[in-house]
Order: sequence, then structure tokens, then C-alpha cells
Amino acid sequence: MFLKILILDVHRQKNFGNLKGSTPKEQYDYYEKKYLNNATYVKSLLQEYPELKRLLELKNNSIQRAECEIRKSLYAEKEQIQKIFCDGRKFSGTVGIYMSKGDIHRGGRSVAKVELDNGTILYYKPHSLDKNIKYQELYNYLCRKTGISCRTVQYLSHDSYGWEEKIENIPCKNESEVEHYYFRMGIHLFLGYALGATDLHGENIIAHGEYPVIIDMETYPGYLKQQSEKDGSSVEEKINKSTEIKLANSVIHTGMLPVLTWGRGNRGVLISAMGTEEKIKTPFKLPVVKDDKTSDIHIEYEPVEMQIKECIVRLNDQVINAADYTECIIRGFCRAYMVAMADKKVEVMLSGFFDGRSRVVLRHTQQYAMYLMASFHPDYMKSRECRKALLNVIHKEGESSFMKEIHDYEIDSLLEMDIPCFEIDANSRSVYDGNGGEHKEYLPCTPYESWRMHMKQMSYSDMECQCDYIRLSMEMLKASDGKKKMFPTRIKGYDTDKERKIYSQIRKIVHRICSRAIIREQSAGWAGLQFWDNGHWNLRSGGIYLYDGISGIVLFLAKYLHDFEEKNASAEEIYHLAVLRLKAYTDEIHKKQIYDKNLLTGIVNGESSVVYTYLYLFKLTGKRVWMIYAEKHFSIIERVWKEDSQLDYLSGNAGAIVVAVMLYKETGNLKYYEIAADMEKDLWKKGQETGNGYGWRLKGTDGPLAGMSHGNSGFLMAYAALYECNHKAEYADKIQLLLRYEDSLYSEKAGNWKDLRESSGESFMNAWCHGAPGILLSRMKLEELFPEDMQIKKDRLNAADSLFYGEQDEKICLCHGMSGNLLIMKKYLRKYGNKKMKEQYEALCDCLLFQLDHPAKISGTEYLNLAFMNGISGTGMALMEIL
Repeated sequence: MFLKILILDVHRQKNFGNLKGSTPKEQYDYYEKKYLNNATYVKSLLQEYPELKRLLELKNNSIQRAECEIRKSLYAEKEQIQKIFCDGRKFSGTVGIYMSKGDIHRGGRSVAKVELDNGTILYYKPHSLDKNIKYQELYNYLCRKTGISCRTVQYLSHDSYGWEEKIENIPCKNESEVEHYYFRMGIHLFLGYALGATDLHGENIIAHGEYPVIIDMETYPGYLKQQSEKDGSSVEEKINKSTEIKLANSVIHTGMLPVLTWGRGNRGVLISAMGTEEKIKTPFKLPVVKDDKTSDIHIEYEPVEMQIKECIVRLNDQVINAADYTECIIRGFCRAYMVAMADKKVEVMLSGFFDGRSRVVLRHTQQYAMYLMASFHPDYMKSRECRKALLNVIHKEGESSFMKEIHDYEIDSLLEMDIPCFEIDANSRSVYDGNGGEHKEYLPCTPYESWRMHMKQMSYSDMECQCDYIRLSMEMLKASDGKKKMFPTRIKGYDTDKERKIYSQIRKIVHRICSRAIIREQSAGWAGLQFWDNGHWNLRSGGIYLYDGISGIVLFLAKYLHDFEEKNASAEEIYHLAVLRLKAYTDEIHKKQIYDKNLLTGIVNGESSVVYTYLYLFKLTGKRVWMIYAEKHFSIIERVWKEDSQLDYLSGNAGAIVVAVMLYKETGNLKYYEIAADMEKDLWKKGQETGNGYGWRLKGTDGPLAGMSHGNSGFLMAYAALYECNHKAEYADKIQLLLRYEDSLYSEKAGNWKDLRESSGESFMNAWCHGAPGILLSRMKLEELFPEDMQIKKDRLNAADSLFYGEQDEKICLCHGMSGNLLIMKKYLRKYGNKKMKEQYEALCDCLLFQLDHPAKISGTEYLNLAFMNGISGTGMALMEIL
């Protein structure tokens, strides 16, 4: 409270020349002695800042009142406390009472650490601990049912306060204890999931040897979201909302698992009860004192490092990485889940949490703290009214009268130095504030009703889905060991069993896709992964595009249902619902008068990928409806392509040109060729001469790239498509310029094209997206058009050598893994193959099947990801192609 005023006053006295000393340190020492230790001067400061004086008095009074309450209850319950917490040892007084060990609510009340003169330490909590006792009874019951012991935490609970034993972080003694710790964490995770808990982060769980202990249960039970008919006006919005709610009610929102908690995207950090000892840097800036204890003292705003220590598991002195014990967590979770499904007593015990109220977080504590810090600026400490004027920023323009009441309470609490506190009642739709105010109809249904709906959804299928989420999130903690490379070799037995293994894996992928579908409004959706440059990801509603959205799943299911004679009612239903969603997306977006300028246009990750999907369905089934939808959707691209900023094959107009030419060939409508030609003119203007050819410098790159996704090979596919239509010399000349630049990046030593995304320029990939395989596709296409061009032939041979005989990444996906390379190999073998290359192809088939037979060897971001280009549906597509 006093800090910013102190800093201002130090500088004020320094500017007046009132600070003696030859160094900033000496000047500050003089200030402290002359002014800060002068009661008369401090009194004058408080007169200058009346709000500071009020807050200091308020703080002092609240601490004294709280200490008085604590001492009163301590001595009134002395015998019980000695018996429960002190093993019968008597105490006569306290060594110390340490206030504010947590957020301050309701007139300065907070958790306090109390040290007795007999050596016992316990915690006073300003709320009932009845929930803790109920939770411990339920947890103990599940531990007994799953065959593991449980540590009992000692409590003494009353209506408005309670006493809790101090739990210390202690290491495990052996490997068995570590395994037991994570098994028990799985049980805690199930209970958090079943009760909708959202606050089980690292500061609320203590690793006490082999026993994880939860120390804060104010948010038990949480509010489990349910979808309202009002959520979303379009099919796309409704299915996205359904996915969002499914994820919000899943294990990943308990706080126990490592997920991006603070910040978004590349700035996100992990805060969880199963984290590491590494320091965390806040993604937001906080006020930090610089040049402390000198006359240069000032505040700078910067990210702050912090460490969460109490939940860290150790084996003796070694810090344990929870990711190594993922399967222990899952075993505990599944055992508890299955007990709950079979034993009605568990549901009865769970329902007991819905007898009263629980705390609900409407706004993160960090936001309130930032508001408080801002209000301590000298400009606002002149009066309560000045601080209130600043805090009024919490009000939002156009807010409802309902939200105004809530914001008024938040402001009033902050004015009195409290963190606003809200509660929900199990059988009411109201939210209650810390002053006792009731805000009616805040919730769409009561917490108990919502919980009942949540319990009805529990099943073996749901349990498997939650286990997928656990495995995915735990991978965040795995140390990166770089890209694993290999030279494919034949695997004994896989040559005779290949077809059966492929069929088996395809069926597994179909089952995973169908069982993970989220159905709403006669439409299907899936949760997908959004990746960030920092190596993290988060789960979100899967999109529409081929790369990682519903288009790719439609392609996979369509081919499966077309090629496999077996009857699969589930796959047929899910395919039908997925197709309805794809068509609804086209219908809805087609009606719009104004489009988002950020719409992507690419053939893999953009609107053109939807057109490509319709064209694929048309060729597969011969049904005219798909051509109608292809043309309908392309009309969207007609209206947005001029806004394209991606440019490349994957996400931009280079890919859109290829799709436009495909439509021209299928329909004979010259309009599509003309649009493609217009796109090319615009595209060329945005490229650049390189001194040795031509290319496009894309966002985030230092210069034009090689390769299919974002490099010249992708652009060559666009120019090859245009040239094939009319053999214009202009396109042939441009193709030569693009070839010349891309070939300038070829390394004879590596036998591959450089990946310039790495600053060193000495990185190489052997995949569809970057490197020889994608480049081989472009050269194969160009060789069809320019059979006499020896450089194209040379490039084709070099790229084929790299693909068939070079190191392969152990990843399995289409984009940058074995599945994509296998499809390119097969295409090559049909036209140019030889016996030795066929052997390499078969060896890579074996490696892919071996990986799929041993999913623990595959990254969860591929195997548990349903996406087409970087997940399992694309691998399924490849398996069907190589049968």
C-alpha cells in the first residue's frame, strides 16, 4: 500500500536536494533516518494521502480482530486441539500467529499459520472444513476399494471456521512409494473430475511422501457447465460450444494436469499439481522494485519468476518427472472411475457435497490483485473516491443491471482491501457475494442438476476419453529428445501378417474417431489440438479444414465406408453427421454478406481444402451433390482471395489456384481458370527476385523456403496446374525461376534441400511438408509437363534417393512422418520404381505398423490426435492407400 508513495517521496526529496550523501545508497539511508523514521513526517504524509491512512488503519484493525478471534477459539478448544493435533501434549500459548497465508476475504479474514509453544504448527481457516472431512471419507473409501492405503488428515471443523493439521512436503523413500503417490493422484483426479473441481493447482496439493494431500477444498463442488439452447445461432457455433463445454467439464480443467493455465499461445505457462521444479515466468507483467534501498528506487513492469514447490515429488533428493508415471495416474483414475460406476454408495457420498454452498471463481485472483496494485498509485490515494473512480473500470459499457450489481460488489470489496468472494448453492441458480447479496438466475441450472447430468454421462467410453486427455496433458512434461531418426529396416513377421495388421489398425482408428465424436444439432465435431511455437498445445474445438478439422475426418470415413465391405453402423452414422456439419458450414458461410478478412484460402489449411474435400467425395461416389457444394464453396473463395496474406500452398492462394484448376477441369467452366489466372498475377506481385531465381518471403521467415507446405515446391504445384491448362510460355518461364531458386538450396553433401526455417540454414527434413519428399512430388508433376528437362529429372532422382534411402523421422503422420512418405513412395513406385526401392517401401511399412502396434512409442500429439495431417485419421487414410 505504501510502496508507490514511498518511491514518489524519495524522488521528491531528492529533487529538492534534501537527501545528503555521495551515492544513491547513502542518500536513501539518509531519507530513511531523516524522514521515514520521523513520526511527525510520516503523519504529514498520511495527511497528504488520507486513503492510505484509512487503509493502514483498516488493515491493522482487521489483523487485530482476526488474531483475537483465533486466540479466543484456540483457548476455548484447547483440550480438543491438544488431543487432535498435539498427540496429547499440552500448550500454554503461541509462539506466533502469521496472518494472510492466502487470499483475504470478508473484512480481512484469511488463513493463518499458528505456531504453538509445544512445537505444533496448525492452520486456522476462516470457513467450515466440513467439506474436507466429507472428501476425506470419500477418498478413504475409494482407496480401500482400490486396494491402497490412505493418510488421514486431522481437522476440527465449525460452522464459520476450522483447524487443520500442517502437512509438510517430504520425499518418497523408494520407487514403490512414487508409484503409489501417482496412483493416489489418479484417485484425486477422478474425484476432481466427478465433482467439477477447478482449483487443484500446485499450490493446493502437498506431496507428503507417498501421499498427495489436498489442502484447499473451497471450490468443491464446482459448477459443471451444461449447454443451453441459446448457445450459438449456427450449427458451427453450437457444435463448437458443445466441444468447449465437454473440455471444460473434463479432467484437464481440474488444475491437476499440466495444461496452459496462464497466458495464451506462445506465452502460456504450465501451473499444475503435477509439474516440475523449474521456475515459471508469468506471461503478464507485474510491478517489480528496482534499485531498492537507494535514492534511484523505482518500479518496472516485467514478467516475474516463481516456483511451486510443495507439490513437487522427490525420490530422496531426486526430483521426479510426473510424465514418467502417467500410467500409474491412469490406473488410479480408472480404478476409482470403475468403482464409482459399480458402487452406488460412491454416488451417494458424492451427492453429499451438494448440501450447501461452495466458492466459485468469477474472476481470477490475479486480476483483482492487479486492480488493487493500480489503485495504490499516489494519484488515487488522496481519497476513497479517487480509488473508486479508478476501480470503476471494472464496469463495462452496456453491462446489464445484473452484472452492474456484481461489479459494484467487486469494487466495494477492493476498496476495503478484500479479494471479492462468490459462492453458489447446490440447489439454487443464484450466485451469492461475500456481503450476503443474492444475484438471482446467474446459472442456467442449479449445480446439483448440472452434476446429475454430468454423472449420467459417465461410461467406459467417457473414461477412455478422459484417459486420452490425461496422456496428452502429461506429455507437456516430457523432455524433448529432438526428432528421432531411423533408417527403415524390415521387421520379422510383418511381411506375412501385413494385411491383417493394416485392417486391424484401420478399425481401431475408426473406433477412436467414432467414440470421440461430440454430437449436437444433428451434427458431429471433435476436440482438436492447437500447437504453439513454444512446444506446448491446448485442446480446443476442431475446425473445418483438411489439416486438422472435420474435412479430413470426412475424407477418411468416406474412403473407409467406400472401400470396406463390412457393415459399421457407428461409422455410417458419424460420417453422416460429419457431412451434415460440413454442408451446414458451407450453407451458413455462403449466406454471409461480409467475410472475415483472415479466412485462409489454402488447399490443406483453408477454404480450398473444403472444396477439395467435396471434389474428392464427388470422384469417390459420383454423386452430383458434391460438385454442387464444391462450386458453392468456391464462391466463398472468389470473394476472399484478394485478402490472402499466407500465399503458400498449405494455407494460401497457391493452394487455391490448384483447386480452381481442378474445378475448371471437372466442369469445363472457363470462369475457374480465369480466377486462377487472376490469383497468379496477384501472387507473382507479392514475390521477390532472389538473385538466383524467384520466391516468396513468408511471415516469420528470413527468405523464401524450399518444400511443399510453405516453399517453392508448393508454388510450383500452382504454376504446373496453370501451365497444364494452356502451356503458356509465361508460366513455363516462371517455373524455371522458381526451380532455379529452390535448387540453390540443394546440398550435395546432405542430398537434400536446406530448411531455412532454422537460422543456421543447415537443417534438413525428409517429409511431405519440408524437404525431399514434397519436392519429389513437385518434380514428378513437372516431369510430366517438361519430360526433356534434365534438371527436373536430376532433381527427381536426388529427391527420390533422399526419400527412399535417407534417414526417416519416427513420427507417423502425413505431414511430417512415415504416413506421408509412404504415400509419396507408392506414387513414385507406380511410375519409376525398382526392386531396391520397393524393399525400402516395405521396410517403412513395417516400421509404421510396428509403431502402431506399440502406441506407447508414439507421441500422444499424433496417436491421440484425430487430425488428418498431423494425427491418426491421416495415418488411417495412408493405411487404406497402401493395402
